[in-house]
Amino acid sequence: MSGSVTAELAAAGFEDAREIGRGGFGVVYRCLQISLARTVAVKVLIADLDELNRTRFLREQRAAGQLTGHPNVVNVLQVGVTDNGRPFIVTPYLAQGSLDARIHRDGTLPLEEVLRFGVKLAGALGTAHRQGILHRDVKPGNILLTDYGEPALTDFGIAHIAGGFETTTAVVTGSPAFTAPEILAGESASAAADVYALGATLFAAITGHAAFERRSGEQLVAQFLRISSAPVPDPREHGVLEDVSAIIEHAMSGDPGRRPSAAELGELLQASQRRHGFPVDEMALTPDPGVVQESTRSAPADSSSPEREPGGRWPAPTSDSVRTGGLPLELTSFVGRRTELAEAKNLLSTSRLGTLTGIGGVGKTRLAVRVATTAQRDFPDGVFLVELAELRDQSRSVAAPGFVLTDDNTVTVARICRRLDGLPLPIE
Repeated sequence: MSGSVTAELAAAGFEDAREIGRGGFGVVYRCLQISLARTVAVKVLIADLDELNRTRFLREQRAAGQLTGHPNVVNVLQVGVTDNGRPFIVTPYLAQGSLDARIHRDGTLPLEEVLRFGVKLAGALGTAHRQGILHRDVKPGNILLTDYGEPALTDFGIAHIAGGFETTTAVVTGSPAFTAPEILAGESASAAADVYALGATLFAAITGHAAFERRSGEQLVAQFLRISSAPVPDPREHGVLEDVSAIIEHAMSGDPGRRPSAAELGELLQASQRRHGFPVDEMALTPDPGVVQESTRSAPADSSSPEREPGGRWPAPTSDSVRTGGLPLELTSFVGRRTELAEAKNLLSTSRLGTLTGIGGVGKTRLAVRVATTAQRDFPDGVFLVELAELRDQSRSVAAPGFVLTDDNTVTVARICRRLDGLPLPIE
């Protein structure tokens, strides 16, 4: 079949096809796309699909195309059907391979990396779910690693099209070791099942193996029964920290209703990053279409401070409030310096004053702005940038006169605010 597929791909504009991967649903080839002179990955489905399923395949991939541009989703460049009726998907070629290959090669991943991957992938799943798209087969093999070390989810909906393994009640799509127990019982795919699979993926990444890995000589039915009835193996037995173990167990709850949403899972992982002193990664997540987004311009001038979100955090500042704080826009991506970010955040959690020192030009201001930007959610009244420099003109003094001790040797906030607003100070 390989020779005929190669010829079919060449006829479709993809030459020099070389097989680089094979799974239950398809074969992946590295090809040269002639029209754009670029190397791409082409996945050809090996399932024998009828016309109805081919149409469904194209429809599913068009839906997944809505996720194009998400930093943690592999972009679909093209979909089609070869002359002999084989559906194929074209994506960028990512030479770093999959998370599954990484686990098999290196074993367990460092905690910091597992949490970072979890936050990023939760954002990808959460964005998909908010657009009504299910993945149906989240697993390490469907998470590719970019050249920049970022995880990217691929193969949305393919398991649903290509068929799956059968139970006594239904055809189940996905990979057994990462499939939620209710799916094995014949229930329909759901966002909660995707979250379970992501939790199972994190379990594999941090322990080096799947929670319900198929045992040597174990029948498939026996594996199903074990997944459906046995509790999730305790990650703590593999040295996983208490809070991280609890998050994974929460995501892999046997009751779908008790699992967090993908976005909530991402927030739990971010909280764990903060707790352990790691840089807190951003979760790329589209706004929830079910939540009305109010314009800050329509809010009354004397509106009260925003209420805290669940978990005690303040809502993210609007773009207007960010400008009010005087923080400059970050026009370029902030790359690296994760250690310095973590140290700065830890320092500010215990002290009201931190100092960044270094020779001119090493990026102290850039780092300070980044730290301030990421800290905005923790301060409901905003984070302000105050440029400090040598004062040559006394008329430019703003805050200093506000720092006048009162009779009880305190500085009143009201005096400082009036001075910053350009108002005269009261006579005391």
